Amino acid sequence: MEHKKCKICDHPAPIWGCVDFNKSCIEEQGNYLQYSGIAVHYLKCNNCGYLFTADFDKWTKDDYRRNIYNDDYKVVDPDYGGVRSARDAIWFTKFLNGDKSLDILDYGAGEAAFGHALNNAGYKVDSWDPMWGTDPEWDKNKKFDLITAFEVLEHSPTPKETLDDLHQWLKPNGRILITSLANDVMGGKREATHWYLSPRNGHVAMFSIKSMEMLFAMKGMKMQHDGPNVHLAYY
Repeated sequence: MEHKKCKICDHPAPIWGCVDFNKSCIEEQGNYLQYSGIAVHYLKCNNCGYLFTADFDKWTKDDYRRNIYNDDYKVVDPDYGGVRSARDAIWFTKFLNGDKSLDILDYGAGEAAFGHALNNAGYKVDSWDPMWGTDPEWDKNKKFDLITAFEVLEHSPTPKETLDDLHQWLKPNGRILITSLANDVMGGKREATHWYLSPRNGHVAMFSIKSMEMLFAMKGMKMQHDGPNVHLAYY
């Protein structure tokens, strides 16, 4: 496994740790899948702290759907079917302070349970997930006041391209609300056993606060952080 350059800042990113492909987020609850015997290498940038694997860089969307986002995905993410989305919707309405005038895009929406819950509450939300390859249902010239990307960035093997795709729908004064656990929670320690580094869940990356800020700065955006998991990008 050769050293790679960081996908954010192009600095050297040597090997940082190695886990089995079947490592999943349910290990946080003490549940473990049988080892697959397939090694997944994570690399960490010496400059910005971006933590990622390049092992799936040549995968197609079909490869991801066949090996990760398949019928067994709900085993490793039991809340995927709507439990987490319902919880997020309650939290999100508090974040909006009842403002139902905003045009909102939920990017990386999965089964769109989050958007459906908000639409039923009177908010204006479109939902889209690039993994499933369908064209957006809204007008191609439409722009949004606010884009949400809940638990999305850690699934992308191409962070710059994902931001380009997401950002194209944003109004000039719009904001992007992200949830993704920053690797700063490790306190600089080498913890390949950390539950969030789970390739079976499709977690191919784990941003640091610095790497996330550097990525969004490429679009001229600044960031605010509410702890290690909630991040707001704005102009």
